[in-house]
Amino acid sequence: MTLPAASETSRNYYDTLNVEPTATDSQIKKAFRKLAKKYHPDKNKSDDAETTFREIAEGKIGEEEAV
Repeated sequence: MTLPAASETSRNYYDTLNVEPTATDSQIKKAFRKLAKKYHPDKNKSDDAETTFREIAEGKIGEEEAV
């Protein structure tokens, strides 16, 4: 099993948060908060809300590690 290159991983995180790779920290935080509110399992009762929320959280954490 091969892991994706760091640049590929970073791009996926930006895609998850729907921001450009050139986004500022404040833009990333704003996008994360907006999506986290929308997909938080306590607020969104759809079947895939928890999965989506976890992907968003992972994207935020991964973006911080990539910087």
